[in-house]
Amino acid sequence: MVLALVLGVVGIVCFPLSLVSGGWALVSILSARGEGRRPKALAFASLGVFLVATAVNVTVAMIGAEANSERKAQAAAIAEKLQGRIEGEQLDAEAACDLARQQLISQSRYDAISCRAGYQPGRVARLEVDTEKRGSHAELTFCLARAQRWYVLSTPADGRCPASPPAQ
Repeated sequence: MVLALVLGVVGIVCFPLSLVSGGWALVSILSARGEGRRPKALAFASLGVFLVATAVNVTVAMIGAEANSERKAQAAAIAEKLQGRIEGEQLDAEAACDLARQQLISQSRYDAISCRAGYQPGRVARLEVDTEKRGSHAELTFCLARAQRWYVLSTPADGRCPASPPAQ
């Protein structure tokens, strides 16, 4: 039963182990009662830890689902805002910033995304973006190119965009 208790505690961060612990504890309690003896206190402790682990895991899953829903709503709002603005020959700085935001939001959750001044239009446009994520700051360079519409070509680590877009 000590192992079941340990699995239950680990199950707080690894839900499948919590299920094993809860099942083990339940089988132990039911077996003891079926044999007419009193179940061990560790079996009840394991069952209690299982219930706590289940509550923690369900709460974390709900928070994650809500955050994911918020990201999808933000991405949809940006996509709607971009309609009709990325099909033309030229890309303005605001549309370029929205393309970069859309790319970032589709990958992860950010606390802040801001585009710096100095947008460089061209066949391959260059945009510098500052991000904040869980207290950590990052400076990214976005290279944008046009096919049927403008899109994020790359985010090079060295900050250099290619001189021309890839052959179509």
